[in-house]
Amino acid sequence: MTRIKSLILLLITACLACDTNGQFRMNSIQFNAGTGLTLSNHPDFPDVNENAKVLSLAISGRLSGQKNWHKYYHHPYFGFQFAYAELGNNAVLGYYLGLMPEMTFTIPLSDTWMLEPTMGLGLAYFSKPYDEISNPENVVIGSKFTFSPNAGLTFSRIISPVSSLQFKLLLIHCSNSHFQLPNVGLNLPVFQVGYRYRLKVDVKPSDTIPITSDRSWRPTIRLSFGMNEQGSSTIPVNGPKYPIYLGTVYMSHKLTPINKVYAGLEYYFNTGVKDYILSQDFYDEKINKRSSVIALTFGHEFLMGHFGLTTTLGVYIYNKFYQDKRADEEKNDLKSKIKTYVPARIGVQYYLKDATSQHRNNLYYGIYIKSNFGQADFLETGIGYTF
Repeated sequence: MTRIKSLILLLITACLACDTNGQFRMNSIQFNAGTGLTLSNHPDFPDVNENAKVLSLAISGRLSGQKNWHKYYHHPYFGFQFAYAELGNNAVLGYYLGLMPEMTFTIPLSDTWMLEPTMGLGLAYFSKPYDEISNPENVVIGSKFTFSPNAGLTFSRIISPVSSLQFKLLLIHCSNSHFQLPNVGLNLPVFQVGYRYRLKVDVKPSDTIPITSDRSWRPTIRLSFGMNEQGSSTIPVNGPKYPIYLGTVYMSHKLTPINKVYAGLEYYFNTGVKDYILSQDFYDEKINKRSSVIALTFGHEFLMGHFGLTTTLGVYIYNKFYQDKRADEEKNDLKSKIKTYVPARIGVQYYLKDATSQHRNNLYYGIYIKSNFGQADFLETGIGYTF
């Protein structure tokens, strides 16, 4: 299932590439090398003996302005980054390979310096994931493939019209969204130095006619399906995968042609919770109700033609099982309490119609990573419609 959803993410990425095809040409190549520190975020985290070594190669091209939404992002660069990293403990953690579609924005600081924020969401491969026989110490990653969002900030020193030096701060995160335990997750801050070469001098992109944006509030529904293992970040392992069924109703509103906000209610039913309740005699009644969750959720989405990057933050208004289970286990620290009240989500969506110009009557498909106050909960896919 993880591989299937990974392929779905690649398909969405391919749709984005097709949507931008003809709007830019890959005319820039960049090589970076640097070091980082694999952060320990769990008591059972394996020893990290040395700094991580990170190499990356990126190809990109500037969005030319043939689509109306390009100018609203000041004609960013779209491309792909290929990364290799040794994580500081080769015997347990092995190495990482990443494939990352990414968008880079440019902010001039002077005639010779540029500030370039970058964001990306892709896939990662790990050479030595957890194995209860051959590699039981790796509680960080429990599957060979994971999702990998990252964010970076680059200071570019322009050498010539076609070349520049790069000084980059990057944060890499990897998680399989609790689909395959253990899944403590990898957090890797990195500093890199690099060199970028453009095959030709960038031509000032053309600006097209501004988009007429529908600013009305529109009702939207989404039906989704998730799956995960029941347990903490590290135990139990090799358990069954439980389906989770979700439904969301919300109102969405476009602030600008490329920014959409929304608010609504989300309900989901967790079959893994129901199985736990029944097997442990946790409750005597209202089993289905207490296997369910209701949340008030708020979100924002960056729109790029048929493609959207969405984030949500919410408040659980009914989450009885997890709140009772936390109390039963006497986890009274602030973080444990907040996790039973604050859900969040990051995901990508692909719209049937160009979402920057078509707000209403638009069908979309999405894939999301659901979390509770930063801890991965489950991987989710869904179909939605804005009326």
